[in-house]
Amino acid sequence: MNWIYLSPHLDDVVLSCGGLICEQIKAGHQVQVWTICAGDPPNHEMTPFARELHTRWNAEDNPVSIRREEDLLACYRLGTGSIHFNYPDCIYRRFPETLEPVIMKEIDLFRKFDYREESLVRELHQNLQESVPESAQLVLPLTIGNHVDHQLTRLAGERVGSRSCYYAEYPYVINPQFELDRYIRCDWQEQLFFVDEDSLLSWQKAVSAYQSQISTFWTDNQAMYAAIYAYWLNGGGKMLWYEE
Repeated sequence: MNWIYLSPHLDDVVLSCGGLICEQIKAGHQVQVWTICAGDPPNHEMTPFARELHTRWNAEDNPVSIRREEDLLACYRLGTGSIHFNYPDCIYRRFPETLEPVIMKEIDLFRKFDYREESLVRELHQNLQESVPESAQLVLPLTIGNHVDHQLTRLAGERVGSRSCYYAEYPYVINPQFELDRYIRCDWQEQLFFVDEDSLLSWQKAVSAYQSQISTFWTDNQAMYAAIYAYWLNGGGKMLWYEE
């Protein structure tokens, strides 16, 4: 099969499905990771929140360029192809009619998708419609955590027309406030994949490529390795859900 995973950001798919992707590649499948929000920031002035994130990532000069390089390395370690779209992250975007920033503070990242960005959904859908081969299985985020860019990715991906399947976003999925069952419809099918220890190690090594993002979720690499091991041990990162 030809699998195309849509990643809202430059880390989401590898964080969530790295071991599963390794197993698919070992089984002879073609796998690509397409990252939607991988474009450079526009030239307008950034918000204080965006500048704060740049400082957190220790990448004030050109953070998106650094993150793209990290993603290429992560995908190389998994053995998968990587395509970067030119849409900017929501922290850099502005509503087209008012030029008001889409995101002003952290809580704005996790609100209901604002349909003042409907034109962006349509543009992304058209881009995907022209780019996704008919034979490909498109894999979309469930939008666990309700991140704005995850919602954008799912909304556009579902309009492509082919039957979609979905992955659970890690580490949002382990947050007790987000119940997985709320995001899965009762009429969906699920497919459990076997992920062995070699694929687990490749997954962990791939995630370690995202050095700018480690501090967002963990204290250091050792804590990341331990967290992903615990997630894998409890069955995480091994399931996809399919629409009937």
